[in-house]
Amino acid sequence: MFSTPAPVEARLTWAFAALALVWLATLLLWLQVGDAGFARWFAAPPFNTRWRIVSSLLSDWGMVGFYLIFLGVLARGLARGDRVLRQIGLAYLYAQIFGSLLLVRMIKMGCGRPRPGAGETEMAFCTGPNIHSTFHAFPSGHTTDLIVSALFIAIFVRSRSAGAVAMLLAFGVAMSRVVLGSHHMSDVLAGALLGMIIVWLTLRRYLLPRWRGVREADTLQKARPEKRVKHEPVARAGRRSD
Repeated sequence: MFSTPAPVEARLTWAFAALALVWLATLLLWLQVGDAGFARWFAAPPFNTRWRIVSSLLSDWGMVGFYLIFLGVLARGLARGDRVLRQIGLAYLYAQIFGSLLLVRMIKMGCGRPRPGAGETEMAFCTGPNIHSTFHAFPSGHTTDLIVSALFIAIFVRSRSAGAVAMLLAFGVAMSRVVLGSHHMSDVLAGALLGMIIVWLTLRRYLLPRWRGVREADTLQKARPEKRVKHEPVARAGRRSD
């Protein structure tokens, strides 16, 4: 199901290229209409009717499936002594804890951007450090979380259709945050960019160097000649002749 270290670098390139194209297209559209334009679109039918229910489900449960998948990968790697699975699970765990959770939370509290509908301060970008969740709009943590998860699926799972489904789910969750009025579109764009950076650094600085080390160790092990144990012939004691 999961790719071995060899094809991962190629998958990393095309997954980032595809996601970057979508991100740049959305950025160009945002530069034309701004946060207000996206807010108007998502406040109109069908987004404010039936799609709002779908958005609520995606926002609440979209991340759970990914968590279960990679916790299962880590548990299986530990149980079977599989270094590849164990390293994938740990890399995902580190990316989510140190990136999607701690880093995003620090930016949110440090920036203090008001969420949509926060009143007179809604149009302000950064109001300064604030621990209240009403001022934690920037960046979108859900988007960062889902981009990290979707990229891990797209890069490590052999099935390209699974990667495409994961990307579509991440896109759906990101849009749901705007539909539900939890974030501005610029928050979502920032969260997506942050998620891509987190995955890139996690793989380039943590996972891939360790995989190269494992491959080099395996290569050296195979190249070493096997030590043959020489068995000295055992002399049989002959019969003494008197």
